[in-house]
Amino acid sequence: MRRLLATICATLAMSSSAESKHISGGETSYIHLGAGTSAAMGRYSITLRLYRDCNAPSDAAALDPAAPIVIVRRNASVPFVTLQVPLTRVERSHMLSPDPCFTNSPFVCFYVGVYTVEVELPYEAPGYEVSYQQCCRLGNLANVA
Repeated sequence: MRRLLATICATLAMSSSAESKHISGGETSYIHLGAGTSAAMGRYSITLRLYRDCNAPSDAAALDPAAPIVIVRRNASVPFVTLQVPLTRVERSHMLSPDPCFTNSPFVCFYVGVYTVEVELPYEAPGYEVSYQQCCRLGNLANVA
């Protein structure tokens, strides 16, 4: 048992620290703003929020100046609308009061990139799906065969 514990401790002491170089997460939301230019159209405000670690290394993925957002009719497989949505603002957010069950809580901080655009879409029963995807994977990522 002591040998196993010594091996684990030695391995941990020699290992390098892990760094996150990608966008940490995101969320998309929308608000129906009302009727559009005709009774068959609706106006929507779409907001994409992307999270990036405040302590990310300098070569980590940045918050892009514009985000590609694709709107697809729910029953279709081709884009209905493709938009380049400009970065509206960047907010800094951190956890103010961690759960009391945590002891020695880490400092959690994110830059939040907010991308907002207004669109007009025809009212359709099946609805739409809104998606965002960056173009690229990190060069040294090799977990996909």
